Amino acid sequence: MANSITIDIAEIIKGVEKLKLMEKVLAERVDEVLNENAKDIATTAKDLAPVNLGGLRASINPDNSKLLEKHITVNAFYAPFIEFGTGRYAAQYVSTLPADWKTYAAQFRAKGKNPGTGHDLLMNLIDWVRAKGIHGLTKSGRSKTGKKAEEDIYNIAYVIAIRILRHGIKRHSFLFPAYEKQRPIILDNVEAVIKSLTT
Repeated sequence: MANSITIDIAEIIKGVEKLKLMEKVLAERVDEVLNENAKDIATTAKDLAPVNLGGLRASINPDNSKLLEKHITVNAFYAPFIEFGTGRYAAQYVSTLPADWKTYAAQFRAKGKNPGTGHDLLMNLIDWVRAKGIHGLTKSGRSKTGKKAEEDIYNIAYVIAIRILRHGIKRHSFLFPAYEKQRPIILDNVEAVIKSLTT
């Protein structure tokens, strides 16, 4: 009789298969948790976003298309200026943010690239002034109409545009606070999923 040891790897293979299944289930469950949390972040960001004409709020959506990778998209081109402010206001605020958010904010700085022209700003402000019904009155106290109203709208928008270009605008953050509010909840939810699969 030969001296030998028999190693049966069937149990090892079963264990490896169980681990692979657990890894797949874990990824799926964590992805579900992340999907829900991305929706919650988007909802909170919408609640916090300022509403003038509604474009900013309507442009905030969760993107849950990738497994374990979630994004909150904000498609209004002016969203970073609302989130971080502009000019000195942005500089003051961004300096208080965590490093990853500073990096994120830095991509929106003009540095040789012009995200829009003064004309674009003026045209957007004209639309805003018109939508808000901000224009002068006639001597008799009635709202101006026609060409006179359009001149007032242009002049008011022009004054606002110059002020913004000279001084910047204060921030009205909506995305960063929404994320910060949800972050501990995300961590707790993911931890709960891991515990439920490992106990």
